[in-house]
Amino acid sequence: MWRINYDHPETYKNWIDPDKLDLTCTNEHFVGFIGAFYFIGLSISSALIPRAADQYGRKTPFIISMVCQTLAYTLIIFSKSLGLTIFLYFCVGLCAGGRMVVGVMYLAEFIPTRH
Repeated sequence: MWRINYDHPETYKNWIDPDKLDLTCTNEHFVGFIGAFYFIGLSISSALIPRAADQYGRKTPFIISMVCQTLAYTLIIFSKSLGLTIFLYFCVGLCAGGRMVVGVMYLAEFIPTRH
């Protein structure tokens, strides 16, 4: 059994800590799901949220995406389950289309054009 030596100068408390996600003994494929599910959510949101922004205006989908993404990131901080963390990163990905695509379009509407 391994133990973290907190007295060692190069040790810091991170996700390897057993109080958090304990990723040292987890199958590496499950750890890879964190990034994979983010991009799956991003793919879905990139197809849906910009269309909703064109139909209903850019402000509402942008604000909803930002609020939901902030909530998901906050919950990730307190998550102690790898399954919950993977799900929350999927939720972050679902909101990322609103942040990246709609946010850029929304900002571009406020920038004056050159003549």
